[in-house]
Amino acid sequence: MEGSNGNLVDHLAQALPSDVLDTLQQLSKEDFTKVFHSAEEKKNSEGFTCALCGKRYSKKCNLLRHKAEHTNQYKCTPCYYVTTRKDNWIRHTKNTIEEKEEKCRADNFTMNGEPLAGPNSDAARNDGAEAIKNNKGGATRNRRALNDNLEVVELQPSTQDERYDLIHFMREKREKIMSLLEDRRKEGNIKFYLNVQVRMIKYAVDGTYEEQAPFFRSNVKTAMVSGNEEEDTLEDTLNESLQKIFTSMEDFLKNGSGYQIEEVLQLQVTIIKYKPLCAGSYIHLQKTMNMANCLLNVMNQNDRCFMWSVLASIYPPNDGEMQPEQVHHYQTYTDRIDVTGIQFPTPVSQIAKFERQNATISINVFGYEERNDEIYPLFITKKTNCHHINLLYTRKDDNQSHYVLITNFNRFLSRVKKTQW
Repeated sequence: MEGSNGNLVDHLAQALPSDVLDTLQQLSKEDFTKVFHSAEEKKNSEGFTCALCGKRYSKKCNLLRHKAEHTNQYKCTPCYYVTTRKDNWIRHTKNTIEEKEEKCRADNFTMNGEPLAGPNSDAARNDGAEAIKNNKGGATRNRRALNDNLEVVELQPSTQDERYDLIHFMREKREKIMSLLEDRRKEGNIKFYLNVQVRMIKYAVDGTYEEQAPFFRSNVKTAMVSGNEEEDTLEDTLNESLQKIFTSMEDFLKNGSGYQIEEVLQLQVTIIKYKPLCAGSYIHLQKTMNMANCLLNVMNQNDRCFMWSVLASIYPPNDGEMQPEQVHHYQTYTDRIDVTGIQFPTPVSQIAKFERQNATISINVFGYEERNDEIYPLFITKKTNCHHINLLYTRKDDNQSHYVLITNFNRFLSRVKKTQW
């Protein structure tokens, strides 16, 4: 072999047999380098070896956890259990605590079978706005606020498999979450999101570790009472929420954080009662608004003021026709627009859907604050080159609301002192 490789071969002389050395000495510098790099790659592909005991691992994080076993010991005081891994010690300690809690719950009953006022009794659960239920499905905590408009339900793992396997935990709790959302939707429209808290651990090269208990949250979803076939079902919406949590967690783990999931702590289901803005029957406008001569208030006797206002803009009465606010001017055109799946009274949240179904129509909706005499946008269209319609959304003190057609937007703006965009 060439002289430039001689020094490297000398270092290997003590570790390699003589026949292997003879073969290496006959190689050129280029061939020897290829052999050397190939050996290095093979060594690295075989995994990671503990220098103290020789155990090999395919992942570096597993080797770091193993190294901690040579120096750390964790003891359970009540039963003298000893382990070299902290996660095993935590698991054992929690199991011990759960056994004691089960015994305490059993001790909450007298000899006559009458329950005492312990922490899980009906009397204790009825105190305050927080309720806790312990059953085979795991501990459940309910909290309510804002006059019961906000509810937070906390679901905790009920088995060891659920505690240490997030996918299994989600699969087992999915039916319970679905049932909860269906029950709340029967009471009215809701918005909801999911929040999962897990305990994570990251091992360092020296055997030390760091712990965190982060939350991973889904997007806020809406579930309406009177849904339609074109909208996602509640089951599809829940699947999207669960998928968002898994995606966020995977991104966190893959982006070089170095953490790994050790334990599932809880799943929170936050539910908010949702009352969307919607407009219905006819409302008399203020005298000052009528005098502006820039609004057309169709006198509908049903909840379809949105539809009548749209038709009044597209098919205005002929010049000289009296009382354009009368509904009969527009009744012959009701089949000219697509209102399939549109609710009446129509919430502002469904105007985008109406635009999708009617490609040649675009709509803006504005609110008006009489006290401050100011106008503000509620919905601004993204469509262009369409028949454009501006609507005014008005309300009365008794929560009655109504859509009014703005026939001259510039004149309407000129009579308002303030404009908020």
